[in-house]
Amino acid sequence: ESPAIAGSGSIACGLAATASAISKTMLLARSDASAWKAEEQAHALCAKVDDGDASRLKVTTDPEDLAGCDLIVEAVVEDLGTKVDLLKTPAEAAADAHLATTTSSLGVAELGARVRRGAPLATLFSTDLADAQTKYLGMTVMVDADRRIRPASHRRCGPAVAVATVSECDRPERASAPGHTQ
Repeated sequence: ESPAIAGSGSIACGLAATASAISKTMLLARSDASAWKAEEQAHALCAKVDDGDASRLKVTTDPEDLAGCDLIVEAVVEDLGTKVDLLKTPAEAAADAHLATTTSSLGVAELGARVRRGAPLATLFSTDLADAQTKYLGMTVMVDADRRIRPASHRRCGPAVAVATVSECDRPERASAPGHTQ
C-alpha cells in the first residue's frame, strides 16, 4: 500500500511512476542533484503510465522518510556495495517493510544478508531489462577488447570510433567487421 523506490535512475523513475498509478510512492535519491533530476523524470513518466499520478509521488534524500513504507525496492547500478549502502538505512527506518531488488547479476542471498540478516529479499525481474543489460555488457566487452587491440597510434579518435564500432555491431551483417570478434 505504501511503496518506496530507492534509486534515481531510469529504472527507479519508471518503477516509481508505475507505482504512482495505485498508491502514494516515495522515491529515494542519494543527493539533492539526483533528486531534482529524478523528480523531473519520474513526473514526466507518470504522464505516460496509465493512471500514473505525479501528485502521489514524493522524492526525498532522507531515508527516514521511508519509515511508513511497506515495500522498498532498490533500483541502482549492479554493484553490491552500492545496493547494500542504499538499502541498509531505509531497511532500518522501515523495519517491517518487505525488501526487493532489481539485480540480475548479483547474489540475492548475499545482498539480503548484508542488508537485513534473516529477512527475505524479493527479486524483481524483467526479461526486457535483462536483454538490454546483456546487450550493453556485450558491447562494453567489445569496446574494451577493441581498445586493447587497437595500436596507440590509432587511438586519437578513441571514443568516437568506439561509439561507431559499437553501433555497427548491433547489425548482424556488420558484426564480423575487421578487428571485431564475437
